[in-house]
Amino acid sequence: MMMMTLLFEANGNAHMHAHTQAFFPQDNSAPVTIRTRKFTVNRLLSRRQFIVDVLHPSRPPVSRDELSEKLAKLYKADKARVVPFGFKTHFGGGRSTGFALIYESEETQKKFEPRYRLVRVSCPPPPPLFCPASLTMYI
Repeated sequence: MMMMTLLFEANGNAHMHAHTQAFFPQDNSAPVTIRTRKFTVNRLLSRRQFIVDVLHPSRPPVSRDELSEKLAKLYKADKARVVPFGFKTHFGGGRSTGFALIYESEETQKKFEPRYRLVRVSCPPPPPLFCPASLTMYI
């Protein structure tokens, strides 16, 4: 990033000085703090749901894959049953907030989770309810 600085001398002369701003490299192996709040057990949908606050002061935002690993370890669940989504990084970086679900079984996850989120966690979506191929047999 290029910055311009205007320097004033004692005799009234002004000089333009151009310099580059140094960017500090971000370390992907830096520690991350995960805090959960508003923890709820939803028995009707067979899942646990909560808000996740991630503190990552000296690194870029944490990936969903890494978050699901850490949340699965924290709550003693299978990594494939953890679904983090909706993460927003706060202005200035260093902190992200999102939502996470932990399903009790694969069947309930396939039943209640939207297709696009099933694809994200590499869980095959259930077959569609209406299949045009079966309709052609009756025509």
